[in-house]
Amino acid sequence: MIIKQHKLPIYAVLFCMFLSLLYLFNYGNREVLRFVNYLFMTSILLFFINARLFKLAFKIVVFVCVFYFIQILTLPYADNKIILNQIGFLLVFGPLSTAIYRSNLNSENKNLNNELFEIIWKMLLLSMIVIMPIYLWNIPRMGISYNHVYFDIYNTIGVHKQYLGVIVAWFSAAAFVQLKGIFRVFVLMIIFGLFFGIRSFIFGYLFFALYAILAKNYALRLSIYLSILCSILLVILYKPTIFDFLLFDIRGIMLDASLNIAHSNIFGIGVGGVDEYLLSEYTLNPQMYLDVIGEGRNYSNIDKNFNLVESDFMQLLIVMGPIFTGVYYISVLEFVRTRFLIKWSILSNFQKYACIAFLWFIFAGLFEDYMGNIFWWTSVIFLIGSLNEDRKRFGSFLLFKGKGSNRVRCGRGLLIK
Repeated sequence: MIIKQHKLPIYAVLFCMFLSLLYLFNYGNREVLRFVNYLFMTSILLFFINARLFKLAFKIVVFVCVFYFIQILTLPYADNKIILNQIGFLLVFGPLSTAIYRSNLNSENKNLNNELFEIIWKMLLLSMIVIMPIYLWNIPRMGISYNHVYFDIYNTIGVHKQYLGVIVAWFSAAAFVQLKGIFRVFVLMIIFGLFFGIRSFIFGYLFFALYAILAKNYALRLSIYLSILCSILLVILYKPTIFDFLLFDIRGIMLDASLNIAHSNIFGIGVGGVDEYLLSEYTLNPQMYLDVIGEGRNYSNIDKNFNLVESDFMQLLIVMGPIFTGVYYISVLEFVRTRFLIKWSILSNFQKYACIAFLWFIFAGLFEDYMGNIFWWTSVIFLIGSLNEDRKRFGSFLLFKGKGSNRVRCGRGLLIK
């Protein structure tokens, strides 16, 4: 046996966090990213031999693999190389999530979940200790713009603004779990104030908070899911036209394109096929953007890249189609709500962190493209691995148990304590 069984969860968490942070601190070096990807794949050799996949992880691996192979066979723009790369990540997800999951079922390791969280907390705290002095040194430049500060951080330690948002979001999730009372409020207020210029970080948690509040109420929760379903039908049945206020930013052009492509391809064009499709099948319309913001605007280099798909939501619409996109968001939100949010008061610190960090990605993905990267897979591994199927732990959550019956009825509980 390569690794002792009781050490598997600790090594799995350390491995995922180390590679994720190495990926985020990369200076945009493709060789570093390629090296991290290959190193991530080697975890199959370390962990797969130690444990069979638990049921849910196995189902996810099989379903997604079948889905990808159907795309390869049926969709002309599916990129085989990108799909095989994601299947590789998926095969890593299975054994790593299983290694963490089995710690939940081991009565001798009842404190192991909190130990796993302590590892994450210390690694993220160290990352922020590296970032904050550079940020504070450049605070005078905030008078020009937030982006000047973020650019200096990138030049110094290699963390791009988009990836800086991930580190700050992870740290905020860990701080919310680790810290208590007024000190927690104070730290989070400082973090949100200093990093207010990172759109995905702020809006990711804003939408997270709104969902956590609205999802408590059955009618409001149902209205959210019905709104998603109605939006799917509108995209399928009618040629979409976006409102002018959505064109305040250059990304509005790509939003319009993604809706129109989804209208024409209800099952998507295939994973990895966006660039080829835009080049050969679709003509972007930058004039609609110019009509809103004015012809006289001076463009920066980034503004000339009309075809950037900087959103998981837009990526899913294009490559998977509106039907799968709607099903994905409804299924994931309801899964996290029933497995984590309504059981919040009895979750371990690790489970709380895993829930917040993953759900942030869901909402932040409306504004940035994170899906499929190593750090995104790390959050999926933590979320699925932190599941606890042992009903005995949920005794305080059960509201009613019929005598002589195995049927149970669960109360709604609090979403966030």
